[in-house]
Amino acid sequence: MNAVVDIKKGLEGVVVDNTSTSLVDGEAGRLYYRGYPIEKLVQHPFAAVAHLIAFGALPDSSRLDEFEAFLHAAGRLPAGLVAAIEQLSRLGGHPMATLQAAMPLMAFEPPPEKMGRSDAEQEALVVAARLPTAHALLLALRSGRSPTPYPDTPRYGERFLQMLYNRIPSVEAVSIFEQTQILQIDHSFNASTFTARVVTSTLAPPASALAAAMGSLYGPLHGAADQGALEMAEEVGDPAKAADFVAHCLANGRLVMGMGHREYRVVDPRSKIVKGLAERIAFDAHQRRLIETLKAVDEAFVAQTAHKKRSLRANLEFYKGVVYLALGLPKDFFTATFALARIFGATSSSSATTIASCARPRTTSGQHRSRIESARGNGLDDRMGVMVRPTALATVLAMGLAACAPSSHILVGAARPPISPSEVKIYLQPPPTFEQIAILNASSNSMFGTGGHGSVDKVIQRLKEEAAKVGANGIILEGMSDRETGSLGGGSGSTSYSRNSAVGVGVGGSLGIFKKTGQGRAIFVPPGSATTPGDAPN
Repeated sequence: MNAVVDIKKGLEGVVVDNTSTSLVDGEAGRLYYRGYPIEKLVQHPFAAVAHLIAFGALPDSSRLDEFEAFLHAAGRLPAGLVAAIEQLSRLGGHPMATLQAAMPLMAFEPPPEKMGRSDAEQEALVVAARLPTAHALLLALRSGRSPTPYPDTPRYGERFLQMLYNRIPSVEAVSIFEQTQILQIDHSFNASTFTARVVTSTLAPPASALAAAMGSLYGPLHGAADQGALEMAEEVGDPAKAADFVAHCLANGRLVMGMGHREYRVVDPRSKIVKGLAERIAFDAHQRRLIETLKAVDEAFVAQTAHKKRSLRANLEFYKGVVYLALGLPKDFFTATFALARIFGATSSSSATTIASCARPRTTSGQHRSRIESARGNGLDDRMGVMVRPTALATVLAMGLAACAPSSHILVGAARPPISPSEVKIYLQPPPTFEQIAILNASSNSMFGTGGHGSVDKVIQRLKEEAAKVGANGIILEGMSDRETGSLGGGSGSTSYSRNSAVGVGVGGSLGIFKKTGQGRAIFVPPGSATTPGDAPN
């Protein structure tokens, strides 16, 4: 009998990892970054909140100046990258597609200035710093004007708007832009951030993970809803028509763009803030009509869905389009502007190694399974194309256990001269000071059952041997698990196909073949550092 599988479409309710970057309290309608409420953080400069997301702390004035200086220096595009974006712009694609294509190139020719604590984090921060300049360059090229020379302005938001306008922006415009960007810098395991985390789990470069996140953000159910909501307001055209428009949408199953959010059961706290920003910056008659139309649609939607079990309310995207429009951004650049902020949240994930192995969730395969079972009933195994007949069990064991599990490392830093494995210490928590050298993987030999201390010791020893090869004197242990590599049934049989022969078994029951696998980071801890190595897990 087949077990019933509870499939979570969209991974709703599935816990896949931990994050300390942001917390969404959907029941209370609150959002926190690193423990700070969003309502407080919008009072800070954008770069201060980006620093909080990346490094875990709000910077003092000296550190903020240092971070702003890094973003300014790293944001200057090398000539080769400028030429590549100029070529891509000629294809006429959507700005999101063009910038996604250019993003892996943004890691090339990195600046000498350093800010990242590891090579991966440094690469991600360089890409995050360069994306606004690439955005402004592409907008200028698409508008048929000469790009603005790279400004000497240190402040993040002011520099971007200056590249956008080719003039010094107002203090009010900078404030509203940076507040809007702070609202969308991170939002727990949203689709784009999770995409970056999945790609990072394969040990792909951070720039590739960020490019994948960019593709996810492009979707109308994720980042592109801001453009959709504004175009909807333009379609409605008049606040007086809002109620009829909403009624028509509800009757015909049409989405009202920007209404509702999977995480929130009450009003999205970001929506309340961005609505106020839109009302502050919407000056001309067209912008005022848009904001009033959106407010009317909002009120009509809430009134007409009040009887439902879960009332949907406006999310961040609903009013944000008016802000971007008033700042002078074309509609097709809205989502790309969103990406300038969200890339810092994705950077926190793309330079992390919290997913200890390559992400690979399971799926059901009912049709395949039924065909396989049918083939087995006829004496055939479609997976190998073989006929099963009696023979000896010993040969099967030789086949299943012939290969020992490998150990490996991937350099992410500079290797040091090799040392003895006995000098390598295991850490369960990162020490205060260390230099990351490599990502490690190791596994035990295949075994029946999930094993015990012996297999763990073997994995630990192999991790130490790999670390010693690159001169690492420490390992931050990040995961230990059992991986099933096959199974054996009891009995005897023979198998033949083509000109080769193999063997098969099957006597009522099966034994799982497992490998104990471990992952870690090879690090160098400077002599004299105050560290406390942990014990290897049981």
